[in-house]
Amino acid sequence: MTRCNMAKDNSLQGELFDRLLAEITSIKKENTNLQKEVDSFEEKSIENVRDIFKDMVSILDEFTRVERSVAEKGLDQTEEGKKVRDRFLNVAKKLSRKLEDFGVSEIPLAPGNKVDETLCATVDTEPDPNKENDTIITIEKKGYLFKGIVLRPAEVIVVKN
Repeated sequence: MTRCNMAKDNSLQGELFDRLLAEITSIKKENTNLQKEVDSFEEKSIENVRDIFKDMVSILDEFTRVERSVAEKGLDQTEEGKKVRDRFLNVAKKLSRKLEDFGVSEIPLAPGNKVDETLCATVDTEPDPNKENDTIITIEKKGYLFKGIVLRPAEVIVVKN
């Protein structure tokens, strides 16, 4: 092989290498862009699911409000009233179980617990000299987690002396 042929060979190999490198770089860039699109789509999908679960949790709140109202008005004092209330509450239980199947759970709080600002939103305060500050007095609205992440914080009334 002559020097001229060797130079041509090296030149062709260099061109081929440069074209392959450019193609690989282009594919990597396209792959990165596609991954960003997939990540964005996943984030939007998760947000949409969270919004749906928030709406479903709000429906559970309505069941709780109606249950309180029925009890306050004494509508559950008759046998027929109790049956209607129980049927109504069975729907709420089914909805709650379905939410649990998808990873939505109630934040475990009770009056007397200390408020945890990551799980609760304080909506009001009341003095109580017999209790420490930031002790939960009442849970106004239940809070919920979605796969361990706060979906909606509980709304609570706490002690402030």
